[in-house]
Amino acid sequence: MRKNKDAFPKLKIFSTYEVRGVNFDGLLNALARNGVTVYGVKKIAEKRYILSVNFTQNRKFFAIARDLCYTDIKKIKDGGRGFFLLYFFRNIGLVAGALIFFALAAVFGDMVFTVSYTGSGSVCKADISRYLDESGVDTFTRFSKVDLARLSDGILADNPRLSFVECRKKGNVLEIESVLSPESPEPLKTADELKAPGSGTVKDVKVYRGAALVKPGDTVREGDVLVTGTVTVKDVPVNVGVIARVTLVCQTQFVYLSEREGEEELAVMLAEESLELAGAEYSVISAREGDKVVYTVCVNYALVLFSG
Repeated sequence: MRKNKDAFPKLKIFSTYEVRGVNFDGLLNALARNGVTVYGVKKIAEKRYILSVNFTQNRKFFAIARDLCYTDIKKIKDGGRGFFLLYFFRNIGLVAGALIFFALAAVFGDMVFTVSYTGSGSVCKADISRYLDESGVDTFTRFSKVDLARLSDGILADNPRLSFVECRKKGNVLEIESVLSPESPEPLKTADELKAPGSGTVKDVKVYRGAALVKPGDTVREGDVLVTGTVTVKDVPVNVGVIARVTLVCQTQFVYLSEREGEEELAVMLAEESLELAGAEYSVISAREGDKVVYTVCVNYALVLFSG
């Protein structure tokens, strides 16, 4: 049996086949006589072999194999250091589409296409829109040139009818969430502090009055003070109350017992109906205990806390 044990030539493309038949040495000799380059010959079982040939000689390889009555030939793959060129030409439309998509995403992904208004403060849309115009924020403005936190504070300071404003980027949408102040002339009621109702990880903190005691990434437990209403003014502690919003990422579990396996989707559905947590993420772990299958649904959800 004649084998070519040399490494695959640089920047060459080869095709690998599984061949079944007898007199395999005769096939190799016939290929060599007719100038077909063969690489990596390997016997994997009785009458079963793996070999690779130069990609440009595939037709010649099949013609010779057919003449020798080799009909049980299975292609495994195309490869080689130059395979990327073959892949490119086979998928030129896909590659071109991907290039265009990434180019457009780079150009337009940072632009404001529209502004949406949510929350009770959206009745002040005209005033907020005016402030955006005065601040130079309009269609096709780049998000990277807008300080969203400062814009939120500016809108809040500009409109006394609002008690809370947050600007967010959602794709190409500038989303402005605002809360209308109570119409009552009574002073805004505030809490002395904002506490965590349960354990979780701090996702974001927005404080308009008071002092934050935590930052994004901190882990808190039930009862921990997140924002205090006591601040120091000229070395004197002063209770100004708390106006703040804190988002916690929390975890909980839901357990479902069944006699059947493969009911992960049902377990998630039952957890959704039972917990009623909007925007939660679910994962399932199943384990058999005796004649029962225990489905433990792990739930991650965001808990938004607001004071003021």
